[in-house]
Amino acid sequence: MKRKIRSHAWRSTYSSMDVLMADPHQPMRPANYRHQLTSMHLALQAMERGDAPTADDWRLIADAYNLVEQLAIMGLAQDAGLLPEAQREIAIAGARHVDEGKPLRLSGNGIAVCRELLATWQAALAELPERDIVRAHAQTERRMHRLYVDPRVSRSRVVVDDGARGGRC
Repeated sequence: MKRKIRSHAWRSTYSSMDVLMADPHQPMRPANYRHQLTSMHLALQAMERGDAPTADDWRLIADAYNLVEQLAIMGLAQDAGLLPEAQREIAIAGARHVDEGKPLRLSGNGIAVCRELLATWQAALAELPERDIVRAHAQTERRMHRLYVDPRVSRSRVVVDDGARGGRC
C-alpha cells in the first residue's frame, strides 16, 4: 500500500479572528512589532554596508515595501511617489544580483528611499490602530500567496522594473 503524503496547507500569520480581536482604537504595543522592525532595519544596514547581504535581507526590505503598499491601497498611508521609486530600486538590486551575480546592494537613491519606506512603516505601526495593521498584514500575505500559488496570476505578472529589464508590474 502506498503511503499518502500530506501537504501542509499555507497558513497566514494572522487569521480573520486575529483581525477582529485586535484593538480598533489603540496602536499595537511596541513589544509586538519591535522584532520585525529591527530585522528590517538590520536588513537595510546589511544591504548598505554589510560584507555579504543575503536574500533574506532583500526579502525583508521587499516585505516592508509590500506592507506599506497595502496601507496605501487601504487608504491608510500616503504614497507621495515613494512606492514606485522603492519598487524600482528593490527590483534593480534583485535583478543585478540574479543577472550579474553582484551582491544585493541598493544604490544611494535606493538606500534613501528604503529608509523613508521603513520610516513610513514605523510611523504606521506607532500611530494606526492595531486592527488596521493586522488587517493590512493579513491582506498582504493573502495577496502575495495568490501571486505565488495561482498560476493564472503568477504567469501573467512579472514584477520587475520597466526601465531596467523591460518587464511589467
